[in-house]
Amino acid sequence: FSAVRYEMNQDPYLLKTGSIDYTSPCLIALSPDGRSVAIASDNSLSVHNAVTGKEEETFSNVFSGEVTDLSFDLTNKYLVCSGDKHVSVFNNITGYRASIDDLQEKLKSGNTQSQKERIRQQITEAQEALEQLLGQSNGHAGGKKD
Repeated sequence: FSAVRYEMNQDPYLLKTGSIDYTSPCLIALSPDGRSVAIASDNSLSVHNAVTGKEEETFSNVFSGEVTDLSFDLTNKYLVCSGDKHVSVFNNITGYRASIDDLQEKLKSGNTQSQKERIRQQITEAQEALEQLLGQSNGHAGGKKD
């Protein structure tokens, strides 16, 4: 993932492009780290890995009515959506996977041994956090699995 450095007058550029198959208007949210994209249409929700462009999770009938708002928290750990006068909070499983994918790519181009070791440590921490979340009984039962 490559961030635009506005303070250095860098221009924004296209990282990924793709298409979705929704016919009704959508709400779209990008996680603060840019690694996850959530799309809500009617009462369904999908989460995409912004690093690979792949749809990783889908949730149908989140509410009986439409999803009215959609956002990631500042830590990238949670996806929050509202509808039917309720709020649902989801673990951002896709964000953990995208983070691991991104870190594995960075590991290949690490310059120093200490930099590579730090990246390996970050990968291990992200994998352990993901395994812990997936082991919870209240995990994403409706999500897609690889």
